[in-house]
Amino acid sequence: MKSDKQAHTYGSNFSDFESPSKSNNGENSTLSGDVPLEEAIDDFKLMAKVDGRAEKTLNLYDYVFGRFKDGSTTKDRSVGDIETKDIRKYLASLMDDGLQNTSVAIHHRVLKAFFNWLVEEEYLNTAPTDKINKPKTPNKFPKV
Repeated sequence: MKSDKQAHTYGSNFSDFESPSKSNNGENSTLSGDVPLEEAIDDFKLMAKVDGRAEKTLNLYDYVFGRFKDGSTTKDRSVGDIETKDIRKYLASLMDDGLQNTSVAIHHRVLKAFFNWLVEEEYLNTAPTDKINKPKTPNKFPKV
């Protein structure tokens, strides 16, 4: 029969087990910012589908990401190469195309969710959308 000390040796000191994605100084060592934008978008949409997002939400993602890839300088880049300035230019181009601030705010919200997800999934250290404020939208509600 094993003694209590022997029976509990495994798992008793969780600090002995390091996450493979963390280095000794606490920084992520496996960040994969070199993932192509297209692949990251596909992964995000897959997550959204598995999480049970509504079909309209998934269609919105297709629309926003389609415009983002086609209407910006980010088309053939990796997610780690996309900067805050690139996203600002894209949102400004939507305004130049005549979209209302409420529509631009939707694009902003989807892109912010996407880049925050990339941070959570350890594709990136920080989201390039962190410093971009939502476009001002009217505080009026439609009359019912």
